[in-house]
Amino acid sequence: MVKAFISHSSAQQEFVQKMGKQIGLDSCVIDERTFESGRLFLDEIITGIERCEIFVFLISDEALNSKWVNEELSEIRKFLQKGELKVFIPFIIDEKIDYRDNRIKAWIRDEYNLNMVYNSPIILGRKIQERIRNYVWDTYPNIRKKDILFKGRDFEIGQLEQKYYEDIHVIKKCIIVSGFPKGVGRRRFITEYIVKNLSASKDLSYKPICVELGQNNSIEDLLFQLNDILLEFPQDDILSTGLESKEIKINRVILLLNKLLDAREMLIIRDNGACVLSNGHLSEWFAAILADNLPQQLCLFVASKYTPKSSIETHFPQLISFFLKPLTKESSKVLLLSYADILGFKIDDESAKYIIEQASGIPSIILHCVDSIKLTIGNKCKVVDEIIKSAEVDYTDIISIIKENELQYQTLILISLFDFVSFNIINAVFKKLKYSPDDTLMSLYHYSLYEFLGGNNQYIRVNPVMSDFVNRNRLKLNDDFKRALDATLKDYVIDGELCKYDLSGYLLGISNAIKSNIKHIDKKYLIPSFVLKAIVESYQKRNYDDVICLCDKLLYDSNHFFNEIIRSVRYWLCLALCRLKQKERLFEESKSFDEYSKNFLRGFYWRCAGRYQNANEYYEEALKASHNDQYANYIAKAKHELVLVKIKLGDYSGGLDLAKENYESQPNNRYHVEAYFRCLIRSRNPNVPVLKKLLEQYNSLASTETSVIIAKTLAFEYSYYINNDFYNTVDKLRQLVQ
Repeated sequence: MVKAFISHSSAQQEFVQKMGKQIGLDSCVIDERTFESGRLFLDEIITGIERCEIFVFLISDEALNSKWVNEELSEIRKFLQKGELKVFIPFIIDEKIDYRDNRIKAWIRDEYNLNMVYNSPIILGRKIQERIRNYVWDTYPNIRKKDILFKGRDFEIGQLEQKYYEDIHVIKKCIIVSGFPKGVGRRRFITEYIVKNLSASKDLSYKPICVELGQNNSIEDLLFQLNDILLEFPQDDILSTGLESKEIKINRVILLLNKLLDAREMLIIRDNGACVLSNGHLSEWFAAILADNLPQQLCLFVASKYTPKSSIETHFPQLISFFLKPLTKESSKVLLLSYADILGFKIDDESAKYIIEQASGIPSIILHCVDSIKLTIGNKCKVVDEIIKSAEVDYTDIISIIKENELQYQTLILISLFDFVSFNIINAVFKKLKYSPDDTLMSLYHYSLYEFLGGNNQYIRVNPVMSDFVNRNRLKLNDDFKRALDATLKDYVIDGELCKYDLSGYLLGISNAIKSNIKHIDKKYLIPSFVLKAIVESYQKRNYDDVICLCDKLLYDSNHFFNEIIRSVRYWLCLALCRLKQKERLFEESKSFDEYSKNFLRGFYWRCAGRYQNANEYYEEALKASHNDQYANYIAKAKHELVLVKIKLGDYSGGLDLAKENYESQPNNRYHVEAYFRCLIRSRNPNVPVLKKLLEQYNSLASTETSVIIAKTLAFEYSYYINNDFYNTVDKLRQLVQ
């Protein structure tokens, strides 16, 4: 394995330890000696260096004042002159040191660029990783070819470049790349554009920094993640920013973006609905950042789940919006044949044609198919079919498979508890359980259940669809995992020693502080996305008074927060008011919403109150308003609620078409399956094959105790209505109730 020898003073031990973890401790040898004591003698140093291909010298005031440094560097110079050391890299990590300092040996000052001071271990770790990657590429050319393979997008790269130059009088500062379906390669496309078209200083081994924002995240979440990379402020300072004005938050983001640019780093935001909303508009806070004093160059790249409205570039001329389509068949063929050539085998025409037809232009699927059929003897088309099926498989099928392995199942639930979680925390939990997490995490990764985040991919985040599934079905850790997690998190309290080194632990500490003291929550913890998470959890547990309490606390200082997050908080407030049947306040609060949401919430109030005819009228009004409303994408909610109301009113024929529409748009949503089944089975001419299919489908989706009971009641209804088995059905219902 390629290794880097890290030479430093003990005064920077904390910095170096964190940097080493980001590089990967298997990829570096950390010189932990105290220069002044001479505990590590020169022959031992030389032995360590001989095992490494790269020597990293971290320059600090303490290191330059040590006699051991001079002796060590003299030996390094000999290694370099003999060609026995492949790479030598010096970095200044102490702001007190100027690159012209006479204590730095002349051959280092003259031959190496020391203009930059690296005060972030994450950023420095990235630089060292790049050098390691380049050395690996030089040693293993096929790895290089595989890593930089990017075929079939030349036309799109040209289109993006053309958009960049369309109006040369406006400096472009942000590129948003959207695309459908998942796997189309938005981040890979952005990376290629950055490396080949944007920055002459980036070589092909460069990988931009990636952060992730979810639908209920806001500017505070971006601040936490950027600061975790740059370490510009103490985390508690970022925490207190929550109570500052919107302008201060924007200014801090701009400051951190400038710091990234100073470090010659590029940022990709993997956006799941925080920057670009599901209706195609930009969120208020993201629009404010674009309108503010951003650096006069491209500094923001967004790989967006949602596509911005076509008019967005008119309102924000400094922004480029680009929609990435799947590869054409011709481009798919180029990618496929190029990859097969790198792997050193010739793919037959029949297999190539079949992959191209089935993969639908998704690069990741094409590459996976080529990997697999290289090792296949026999029916290669069958292998491709299995890969395509696994790419499209519903997560309920994956859950069924994972449930058979308790370690994988519990690990999935564990990492779903966090917005994102560090490998440090996972390793600590597994250590208490006396297991290694490596094989388990690899298995979950193969199912595409999580993604990497952070300056050096030190965090993982569960796929949002899977996270929603786990939380919606309230899957819980078993006792062993719960005890191990609780013991681990004792070190990650707000004032704990470890939290400042691990953002995921620090943020979980904030969440726990909110949930543990809802009635008297400290104002400094009022970070909107964290409060919102606690609100949702409280609502799911039917603690509606807690929901109202949390909402009121956040709304009291609402002028500090941006519109999207405040709308979400107020929406959950209204839902809780409906549940508690507080009509007067609900009707007052709902006035702040558009016509669709206002009528939907009032309809929900009347449904909770058991006044189904009133609910029916409001839901009908909501559907009418949705056709021209910016929240029309939520129309399925109103349709589903209307179906439930019509079932209560006994109007099954009136609900059937709506239930069918919802089911066909989301066939893996068990609530839609149940509603469609109940309406269809009571219709004049029930379609028996469809009912059987719905029954089987609901059984496969039933993952909680309540849903299993519902599955049995659906089977009883089938027995009653279709088989006319009245007496047996009644007996079975009695047994179920008992």
